[in-house]
Amino acid sequence: MQIHRLLTEPHAKSLLQGSFRFGRLRYYQMLENVFADESIGDAQEGAVTASLSVNITPENMNDPIRINLEKSGFIKVSGNSSVEIHNATLRNEIDCFVCCWSTSPTPNLSGTGSGYDTSVTATGAKSLAHYLNNLGVERESGSKIPDLFFPIVAGRVQYGNFDYDMTNGPLPSGNPFQKRTRYQYQSEYRLVLRPRKTIDSDFVTIECPQAAELLKSASIKSSQVAMTNTFQTTEYLEELEELLFSILAAWHELEFNKDLWLQPRIKANQKAFAAETWRADVEKSQAIRTEAMAKFDHMHLNDLQRCLFELRKPPFNDALDLALAHGASSDRLIHLYDRQKWSLPLQH
Repeated sequence: MQIHRLLTEPHAKSLLQGSFRFGRLRYYQMLENVFADESIGDAQEGAVTASLSVNITPENMNDPIRINLEKSGFIKVSGNSSVEIHNATLRNEIDCFVCCWSTSPTPNLSGTGSGYDTSVTATGAKSLAHYLNNLGVERESGSKIPDLFFPIVAGRVQYGNFDYDMTNGPLPSGNPFQKRTRYQYQSEYRLVLRPRKTIDSDFVTIECPQAAELLKSASIKSSQVAMTNTFQTTEYLEELEELLFSILAAWHELEFNKDLWLQPRIKANQKAFAAETWRADVEKSQAIRTEAMAKFDHMHLNDLQRCLFELRKPPFNDALDLALAHGASSDRLIHLYDRQKWSLPLQH
């Protein structure tokens, strides 16, 4: 079976020389979560979810949902305790890297790069995985596949609604070959790489020149495919770092001047203020604070989200990913940044 990829010419040349770029699945999930980019990333891909509204009481010890919640490691209710769960969504996802292809010769896929102008075709998808497993080397470490990863698995992506019924059993592990129905036009075929140990990157590159014999390329009209995201060049990351530091400087200036809009300091003569006057003064200060925060979000939040998303160091930033996915304010995002004292990639 042949599989296909759309790329820019420089990236196509790299691939044709046997350089395979795998992206962390969470990266593609976050493309939709953070930037509402639904052209490639699916916030639910590789994840199994269960929607629950349930009342767990001592009287229903044999309730299958209660049992399966405990087996899944989500919650344990013991003794005479009781728990009510209202409209909750449980999620189980898998950490892996994927190299995305399509079974369609003209796939409608997006990705990193500028406008696509080249199609790369691989003859024999299973043979491609076989080459990589036996001869591939991870670029950064020079390690062979078995030293860092489980064997690459290749297969078609299945499309549908994968909300799990907790009465059937514990919530299963996420499946990297699953995406929502709305992405079925992609006809996606994936090579999936699961790490044996922690890998601190959104991308890994597997070098396998021997696989080049399976690949060929052809030019396409860039007008046939969608424009895509900016590729993560060093220059791009440097621009993001500069932008991030300017945003942080603006934030700390706002914090430095917070006496202008925070609750006024208590002075001796405030004891004589009527309760209504003091309360109004506090409410006015809070309104000024809220207005200042909203103005900062309006000016900087989108850029701050983009900077932190691109410059974070997965998989250690679960708290940040959660905050980004749920639309946290600048205040919350900067708090996470300051608390974790991240070292940005270009400072290494």
